[in-house]
Amino acid sequence: MPAVDGLLRGMSNEQHESGGERVAVVTGGGSGIGLATVLRLVKGGYRVIAADKNLAVCEKAMAPTDGRAVASRVDVRSEEDVARVIHEAVTRFGRLDTLVNNAGVGGAFGSVTDVEASDWDFTFEVLVRGVFFGMKHAARVMTSGATIVNVASIAAFNASYGPMAYSAAKAAVKSMTESAAVELAPRMIRVNAVCPGLIRTPLLEAGHGERFDAMGLPPVQPLPRWGRPDDIAAVIEFLAGPSSSFVTGAELRVDGGMVAAGAGTSLTEQLGTDARSRGLVGVNRGSTGEKSVVRNRPPKS
Repeated sequence: MPAVDGLLRGMSNEQHESGGERVAVVTGGGSGIGLATVLRLVKGGYRVIAADKNLAVCEKAMAPTDGRAVASRVDVRSEEDVARVIHEAVTRFGRLDTLVNNAGVGGAFGSVTDVEASDWDFTFEVLVRGVFFGMKHAARVMTSGATIVNVASIAAFNASYGPMAYSAAKAAVKSMTESAAVELAPRMIRVNAVCPGLIRTPLLEAGHGERFDAMGLPPVQPLPRWGRPDDIAAVIEFLAGPSSSFVTGAELRVDGGMVAAGAGTSLTEQLGTDARSRGLVGVNRGSTGEKSVVRNRPPKS
């Protein structure tokens, strides 16, 4: 890390405070919410580094942007990878105005008595460690007016909205957002979180798309339609831009009113995707290109 750290610290403030197009890094930018965010920021005049572990998918997704968004491979579990992508934005475009920590996975699922420690660690490495690395290295090169947007989840507010590991990790993101916002406020760097509800992305559907189609509308959600990736991207763009200049340390729920309506029974049970009730345990690695694992619950002794 010393070589990368030296490069990042060596960037002068003048480079970031100069005029010109705004620059963003979006992790998990190759699909779902990340891709919708990249496309919306490009339309709004940004230059974007779309960072994703699945580089082939990301490169294909960036093709329509005419070079305004560039794909870059990143494994957010690696500090060196994250630092390199931040450095790439500064060296390629001269500055970094916005970081969107969006890379995510479904992570470990199953009963607390059955989840493997390695699957739990993988979940936190992607969802928490990755956000920490992003904020750490972005804050080193950002100047006054820059923004960080972390993608959390309504699972951070209620245990009924996701598996234990995922919910705990997203609650950590919520807490980290508040802490970083307080620390970076004197430098006029704002840090906020967006908390999606049921958004039809590849990560959510993961083998359940037909079930969701048959369901028609999401349960326990006042607004009678499914959430779309661009619903979240629009809020990210707002938090990244000058219209939210007095907003920091906030968690904006974008969930069709789901948290306000209350959870009742487990959301995964209502969706028919609850692994525990089906005797399953494993880890969902999302669209990273790594294989997810589903196992039958081990027999009780």
